[in-house]
Amino acid sequence: ARALPGREFEGEIIFVDQMLDDQSRTVEVRIEADNSAGLLKPGLLVQAQVEAVLDDRGVPVSDPSAAAPPLVVPASAPLWTGTRSVVYVALPGRSEPTFSGREVILGPRAGHYYLVVSGLVEGERVVTNGNFKVDSALQIQARPSMMSASMVAAGAGVHAGAHGGAQDGTHAGAQVDHASSNEHAFSAPACFVQRLGDIVAAYIPLQTALAGDDDAQAVAAAAQVATAVASVSCAEDHLVDDSRAVWREVHGNLDKAVTQIQTADGIAARRLAFQPLSDNLWTAVSSFGYAPDDTVRLFHCPMAMDGAGADWIQLDATTANPYYGAMMLRCGWQTEALATPSAQSADHGHGEG
Repeated sequence: ARALPGREFEGEIIFVDQMLDDQSRTVEVRIEADNSAGLLKPGLLVQAQVEAVLDDRGVPVSDPSAAAPPLVVPASAPLWTGTRSVVYVALPGRSEPTFSGREVILGPRAGHYYLVVSGLVEGERVVTNGNFKVDSALQIQARPSMMSASMVAAGAGVHAGAHGGAQDGTHAGAQVDHASSNEHAFSAPACFVQRLGDIVAAYIPLQTALAGDDDAQAVAAAAQVATAVASVSCAEDHLVDDSRAVWREVHGNLDKAVTQIQTADGIAARRLAFQPLSDNLWTAVSSFGYAPDDTVRLFHCPMAMDGAGADWIQLDATTANPYYGAMMLRCGWQTEALATPSAQSADHGHGEG
């Protein structure tokens, strides 16, 4: 309970309302919990985490022994290409790590995992950290990226040295290390990395304004983001080959998203355009790096975008949801983090993992 720090209560969901609130996009649930001490009061604010046993189709079951557990992969494994999702699968029996791209169909997200509907079998190993680096290795070898549908169908393989971290396809409940990383798919000059840091610095006030339901401040912050996005163009000439092509696509998406935020009619429409801005900015900083020394954190809310889920970036470790604001400010959790070496040292010095 948020009003009772440090106290946790367990209970069972005994009722789920059949009516969806068309404003908040939420449903009410009733939970039966032990309140013999009288600590829980009417109107008390609580933050809840729901746990359910799922079968191999991702359907909740009441009897865990009667259903096979689902196949899952860490949420960091898939590369999203619009309507498709792609993972890199380790090829067995090779003298050095070799990966083949494969299109998969994913079910709902459950915490740090996605349920796998088809495309993988239990025991196969998939890249969970550094998949952009593996994909860029294809382009360095003058071969099309696995983000291309034709290459996914062909299942082209790539040697990735020891940089792609592989994890077994596994059933729910496996533990995966979600440590911060400062490895990037492409090297970039300091001036370019600094300009990406400028975008992050301008983005954070926009995220804060949306989380605070402050539309006027969001408009002002979006103008600063637009200026920062435009300023990177003078540094992109320092990029070469594949990195320049990747950046130009990401830059175009950033420019389009921030323009939509600026011209949107109201905060609700601004929040819709905030999703592609967040996705492409995370792609940029995770692929090229950023400056100055800050730990940037990727958060996920499974209820945003009408239940499709959406990500955003913030510096603070406490969830501040920009898609719902005060309505559901703490809806979501941190899924990834990126830090420069200096920022990692500072985090460890303050006791953060």
